Amino acid sequence: MHTKSEMFSKLNELKEIRAGTGELFTPVVELVKSYFEEISQLTHDLQYTLHQIIQDAISRSTIYENQSAMPSIQTNYPTGYLDVRKVFIGDDIFNEILSVTREKFDSAYTEEVPPESNRYLDKWIAELKEARAKELKSLGTIADFCESNEWNRGLAQLFESVGEIVSTESLDVLAKQIFVDRGYKEMIESFNLKIYIPTSV
Repeated sequence: MHTKSEMFSKLNELKEIRAGTGELFTPVVELVKSYFEEISQLTHDLQYTLHQIIQDAISRSTIYENQSAMPSIQTNYPTGYLDVRKVFIGDDIFNEILSVTREKFDSAYTEEVPPESNRYLDKWIAELKEARAKELKSLGTIADFCESNEWNRGLAQLFESVGEIVSTESLDVLAKQIFVDRGYKEMIESFNLKIYIPTSV
């Protein structure tokens, strides 16, 4: 995940290409700032999704004596289920900002002096305005997917004779799979969220 300072540095570099264009950058700068700093809802939704995906992982790894009595688990995983980093489309926008060349960016200005707009800036503004809402929606989809599986299997445990637990994955292994392999630790640290991370990872 790219950082706020990386983005500000690149935007300042692009701003220096043409004199008199500073005001055109203000909306992008403010949107980048809010993307990294307005994290209250992100903290809540990521924490909730994390809770659901942990429950889902425990459920999937648990084998009972009468496993055939348990309903099958869905495998039509939503985007970000196996790697939460794919949910954060803001980073895709940042990749484009960082990769655009000075020449391409300069050629995207309108012809007025000073220019009235830049098609890259217009695109980034539109995308950044929608990025966080789309990310939160994707996190909600992951949480709903996990919760649906867990409720279904929970009902079976209430009404079926599934027997004792034969095996289940260790919590240390699950912690690594979820926090490291699926990217939750990286995203928590990238946004400096107050969400617990196991000491084992």
